[in-house]
Amino acid sequence: MKNQTQLLTYPSLFETLVLESAENNAQKIIRYAVLAFGGSALIALCAQIIVPFYPVPVTMQTFAVFLIGLTYGWRLGGLTVALYLLEGAIGLPVFHGGKGGMIVLMGPTAGYLYGLLSKNDGASAGRQHPALHIRFNMAWKLHRMGQACF
Repeated sequence: MKNQTQLLTYPSLFETLVLESAENNAQKIIRYAVLAFGGSALIALCAQIIVPFYPVPVTMQTFAVFLIGLTYGWRLGGLTVALYLLEGAIGLPVFHGGKGGMIVLMGPTAGYLYGLLSKNDGASAGRQHPALHIRFNMAWKLHRMGQACF
């Protein structure tokens, strides 16, 4: 007798509320695109909001990434964070202080920015796959290593 572990997957809030009413694939793609651009705009807006701590100020960007990861799921959330990083890479002023360009993605805060992808993955893994907390822990450790390396 084989011992199998059953993996329960829960749909994200986004899939439950938005995608069930889509009639065809074109509507789903348009909704994905609108939500991805809206989510990247939310991250860019929250990157400008500062919570003053000493010695390092904290932005609300982390909150936005966790919120997107919990509501969008890991696929659309990852696409949204990657779109945010791409917007910053091409020079749009989406990073803290209105900065943008490849220089920011190669500077001292690059590890933190790349770690946003693993934060999103960790937040959505804890939401969608409660049995896979190992994935969340690994994503968190990769994020911390990214912060330490850059």
